[in-house]
Amino acid sequence: MNIKLVYGDDIRWAKISYNCDVLSLRGIISDRFLLSRAVLMKYRDQEGDMVTVTTNEELRWAESASGQTGSVKLYIVEVSLEQDPFCDHVRRQKQKQKLQTSSSCTDDWILEFSQLFKNYVGFNSDDYSNLYELGMKLYTDAMEDTITSEESQELFDNAVDKFQTMAALALLNVGNGYMSKARKRADFEENFSHESLTAHIKDLYEWAQIEYSKAGQMSNESIKVKPDFYEGLLAIGHQQFEQAKISWYYAIGTKTDLQKWDHKQVRFGFYL
Repeated sequence: MNIKLVYGDDIRWAKISYNCDVLSLRGIISDRFLLSRAVLMKYRDQEGDMVTVTTNEELRWAESASGQTGSVKLYIVEVSLEQDPFCDHVRRQKQKQKLQTSSSCTDDWILEFSQLFKNYVGFNSDDYSNLYELGMKLYTDAMEDTITSEESQELFDNAVDKFQTMAALALLNVGNGYMSKARKRADFEENFSHESLTAHIKDLYEWAQIEYSKAGQMSNESIKVKPDFYEGLLAIGHQQFEQAKISWYYAIGTKTDLQKWDHKQVRFGFYL
C-alpha cells in the first residue's frame, strides 16, 4: 500500500504492508524524515477535519477515508514530548539499532536505564546515543587521574603485596599436592617374590623422591615470588624432613650398609 507523508513543505512517498500497525508506521516516518522530535500523525477526514492517528483502529479509519484515490495521506505535525505516545519508543529503537551495528555489546537494560535516568533525574540521554563510548571515556579519564596521583602509590604497593602473597600461596598449595602424592600407600600382593617386592619398593621410593623434589621446587618458587613468605620456609623444612625420613626408612628396610650409604641428605633433613 502506498502512503503519502507530508511534513511541512517536504512530501514523500512510502510503501507499507496491509494491516501495518501504527507503531511500525511511526518508525517509518522517523526514518523517512530523520526525525528525533515528537510528532503526531494526522489525516483529513471527509468533513475536512484533521484527525489524529494513535491506534491501529484509527489507522484503518484513515485508510478508509482515502476513498477512491487508493493512497493514504498523512500529515506529520510537531508536538510536545508529552503528546507523542511513540517518541520514546522510536528513540530507544534507533539507539538499540545503532549500538547493535557497532563493535560494542550493550544490553537492553542499559538503554532502559538511560530512559529512566532521563525521566526521573532530568539527564538528557538523547544527546549521547552511544552510552558505552561516553562511559568508557569518563572511566578512562578518571582512571588516568587516579593512577597518576601520589595517593595511589601506597594503594598499589599494598595491591602488589597482596598479589605476591596470593601467587606464593598458589605455589605452596601446588607443593602440598606433590607432598600428598608422595605419601601414597604401597600395595603388596601376597604372592610377591622377594625380588619382586624389593623392586616394587625401590620403584615406590624413587617415585616418592621425585614427588618430594617437586614439592621443594614449588616451595622455593614461592620464596622467590615473596621473600618474606614464612609459610614457604616452613614448607621447605617440612619437605626436606619428610624426604630425609623416607630415605632413612628405605635404607633400614632394604638393609643397606650404613657405613657405605650416603647419609648427607638424611642428616641435613633431620637437622632442620
